[in-house]
Amino acid sequence: MPELATRSSNVADLAQARQRRRTHPVPLLSGVAPFDGINEDDLALLEPAFRCVELGRGDLLWRQGDACKGLAVLIAGEAQVCRQLPGEREIELARLGPGSVLGEIALLGGGGHSATVRCLGPCSVLLLSRAE
Repeated sequence: MPELATRSSNVADLAQARQRRRTHPVPLLSGVAPFDGINEDDLALLEPAFRCVELGRGDLLWRQGDACKGLAVLIAGEAQVCRQLPGEREIELARLGPGSVLGEIALLGGGGHSATVRCLGPCSVLLLSRAE
């Protein structure tokens, strides 16, 4: 039963994040590095540059080696960061939850993503494209 409680909690977290996004999209970034400490007026100027993407279980945000799409902020859900090894093996590097920032290294340094990011359940992600 603990697994069911966790799933229910994740679904409730996702629903709450969606509702907050509809009414107050900017505060979602206010506690997230590298946006923490930026005043709400400045965050409001950044808001139009972000787009929200809803992903399902098993969906990929990007694959290792893909050209950088931009920076992603995980708002709700859980994602797995994996690295491909020789012989088609894969190793999990991390599991990330709400408030995690992904893709910043590829965004700033150019080149491809160093790992694959896969959703472990429903996820809400705010994307800031490289062009923005």
